[in-house]
Amino acid sequence: MRGDLRSFEYLVRRHTPAVYRYCARMLPNRADAEDCTQETWLAAWCALPGFREDASLTTWLYRIATNQALMMLRRRRVDMPVGELPEVSDDGAGDPARQLQKHAEREAVRKAIRQLPVQYRVPLVLREFESLRYDEIAGVLDLGVPAVKTRLHRGRAQLLSLLAGAERDNSGDS
Repeated sequence: MRGDLRSFEYLVRRHTPAVYRYCARMLPNRADAEDCTQETWLAAWCALPGFREDASLTTWLYRIATNQALMMLRRRRVDMPVGELPEVSDDGAGDPARQLQKHAEREAVRKAIRQLPVQYRVPLVLREFESLRYDEIAGVLDLGVPAVKTRLHRGRAQLLSLLAGAERDNSGDS
């Protein structure tokens, strides 16, 4: 595959939806997610000669995407609006009340995830939304599996706390 443009084009076509989806969950808006996806592929092309065949291609790509997203976040240091994120599922199709409720739930989760410290947000998104195994996340983040499990546990606890706080705030408004 090294230097084979056709093979690389195939990888780009095959993995771009997942890379974009991941970047969209990590960054504040679609434009940033699109830029991050492009930067990920550019970095992957440049790093291709150093790719170890014994490593998982998916893990390698997520690591590059994570690095690109973190660089963008460091450069911008902005609040993360959630309104521009793409919808991931269409639960409740046909029932407007259910659709509205599901949309509100998704928005609450997105907002809470964006409030998590990056050290917890990254493993949580990789595990819960991208379905990576603990060892794959460890490879992406260059951590041991116990550290990944610890970060996931703390991230989930903080996420639940944020969601509970948002629910209390919303119930007080009615």
